[in-house]
Amino acid sequence: MHALSAPFFCGFLMRLRSLAFVVCLTLITGCDAEPSSPEADLIRDQLRAADYAQTFARAPGWESPRQPEAGGAHGPFIDIYINSVVADALAGEDALDRWPDGALIVKDGWDDAEGEVHLYFAFMERRPEGWFWGEYRGDGSLVAAGVDEPRCANCHSAGQDSVFAFRLPTGR
Repeated sequence: MHALSAPFFCGFLMRLRSLAFVVCLTLITGCDAEPSSPEADLIRDQLRAADYAQTFARAPGWESPRQPEAGGAHGPFIDIYINSVVADALAGEDALDRWPDGALIVKDGWDDAEGEVHLYFAFMERRPEGWFWGEYRGDGSLVAAGVDEPRCANCHSAGQDSVFAFRLPTGR
């Protein structure tokens, strides 16, 4: 029998083809490409244009600027803001098992209580298909974005409808 039998040679070609596919895919997509999300960038830009820190309400329990966060991923001091959809749901008389579509929660993470070093900017927007997440470093580079983005959703899943900072309304 020849040293390069047909089964061996076919297996070798299959492995070589798989390797070529991986190499091509890596070259096309780029190993070190920064994540990007035009949708998250648009929401971020709209929030900035709306001056969310001045026009949104502060989340319940987070009324004071740059409160210490106990072991959270967004920095040792945070500010949390809510849009009118969340504020109206909290003020309403109905108990909720999920936040209404259009609910928007924004979080700024700071290195210190004075707010001199901005570490993170993050938001979550409730949609019919789930939460759309966006998180940016203080330098503006995107960390993660998308509907039910695993980096965000895996941690937040322990909260009520993925929110840790405050509770869903229980009704009156």
